[in-house]
Amino acid sequence: MSELGQMGPTDTVPLHEDSQACIKIATNPCLAERTKHFDVKYHWLREKVKAKDVELKYISTHDQVADILTKSLGERQHTKLRSALTGF
Repeated sequence: MSELGQMGPTDTVPLHEDSQACIKIATNPCLAERTKHFDVKYHWLREKVKAKDVELKYISTHDQVADILTKSLGERQHTKLRSALTGF
Protein backbone atom coordinates (compact mmCIF):
# COMPACT_ATOMS: atom_id res chain seq x y z
CA MET A 1 0.00 0.00 0.00
CA SER A 2 2.88 2.38 0.66
CA GLU A 3 4.22 1.74 -2.85
CA LEU A 4 0.83 2.80 -4.22
CA GLY A 5 0.83 5.96 -2.11
CA GLN A 6 -2.14 4.84 -0.03
CA MET A 7 -0.24 4.44 3.25
CA GLY A 8 2.96 5.73 4.73
CA PRO A 9 5.80 3.27 5.34
CA THR A 10 5.22 3.42 9.10
CA ASP A 11 1.40 3.24 9.08
CA THR A 12 -0.34 0.40 10.88
CA VAL A 13 -2.66 -1.83 8.86
CA PRO A 14 -6.03 -2.42 10.57
CA LEU A 15 -7.18 -6.03 10.40
CA HIS A 16 -10.82 -6.65 11.30
CA GLU A 17 -11.20 -9.94 13.13
CA ASP A 18 -14.39 -11.55 14.44
CA SER A 19 -12.58 -14.02 16.69
CA GLN A 20 -11.86 -12.57 20.11
CA ALA A 21 -9.73 -15.64 20.88
CA CYS A 22 -7.48 -14.86 17.90
CA ILE A 23 -7.06 -11.27 19.06
CA LYS A 24 -6.19 -12.35 22.60
CA ILE A 25 -3.66 -14.93 21.46
CA ALA A 26 -1.98 -12.49 19.06
CA THR A 27 -1.81 -9.59 21.52
CA ASN A 28 -1.15 -11.32 24.85
CA PRO A 29 2.39 -12.70 25.21
CA CYS A 30 1.37 -14.51 28.42
CA LEU A 31 -0.63 -16.98 26.37
CA ALA A 32 2.49 -18.03 24.46
CA GLU A 33 3.18 -20.92 26.84
CA ARG A 34 -0.20 -22.47 26.13
CA THR A 35 0.04 -22.06 22.37
CA LYS A 36 3.44 -23.62 21.69
CA HIS A 37 1.75 -26.29 19.60
CA PHE A 38 0.81 -23.69 16.98
CA ASP A 39 2.65 -24.01 13.70
CA VAL A 40 5.47 -21.51 13.21
CA LYS A 41 3.62 -19.76 10.37
CA TYR A 42 0.89 -18.68 12.81
CA HIS A 43 3.39 -16.78 14.94
CA TRP A 44 3.85 -14.34 12.04
CA LEU A 45 0.73 -12.45 13.11
CA ARG A 46 1.96 -12.16 16.69
CA GLU A 47 5.25 -10.70 15.44
CA LYS A 48 3.46 -8.17 13.20
CA VAL A 49 1.18 -7.05 16.05
CA LYS A 50 4.17 -6.65 18.36
CA ALA A 51 6.01 -4.58 15.73
CA LYS A 52 2.86 -2.43 15.29
CA ASP A 53 2.68 -3.30 11.58
CA VAL A 54 -0.82 -4.76 12.07
CA GLU A 55 -3.56 -3.73 14.48
CA LEU A 56 -6.27 -6.27 15.23
CA LYS A 57 -9.71 -4.74 15.66
CA TYR A 58 -12.77 -6.70 16.77
CA ILE A 59 -15.77 -6.65 14.48
CA SER A 60 -19.02 -8.53 15.03
CA THR A 61 -19.38 -11.67 12.95
CA HIS A 62 -22.59 -10.20 11.51
CA ASP A 63 -20.63 -7.24 10.12
CA GLN A 64 -17.64 -9.19 8.79
CA VAL A 65 -17.66 -8.28 5.08
CA ALA A 66 -15.12 -10.99 4.21
CA ASP A 67 -17.75 -13.64 5.02
CA ILE A 68 -19.45 -12.95 1.70
CA LEU A 69 -16.37 -14.38 -0.02
CA THR A 70 -15.90 -17.39 2.25
CA LYS A 71 -19.29 -18.61 3.52
CA SER A 72 -22.70 -19.59 2.32
CA LEU A 73 -25.04 -16.91 3.68
CA GLY A 74 -28.76 -16.39 3.86
CA GLU A 75 -30.34 -13.89 1.47
CA ARG A 76 -30.68 -11.11 4.06
CA GLN A 77 -27.08 -11.39 5.30
CA HIS A 78 -25.76 -11.71 1.74
CA THR A 79 -27.61 -8.55 0.67
CA LYS A 80 -26.38 -6.64 3.73
CA LEU A 81 -22.74 -7.60 3.20
CA ARG A 82 -22.93 -7.05 -0.57
CA SER A 83 -24.17 -3.52 0.08
CA ALA A 84 -21.36 -2.92 2.56
CA LEU A 85 -18.80 -4.23 0.10
CA THR A 86 -19.98 -2.49 -3.05
CA GLY A 87 -21.91 0.51 -1.75
CA PHE A 88 -25.05 -0.55 -3.65
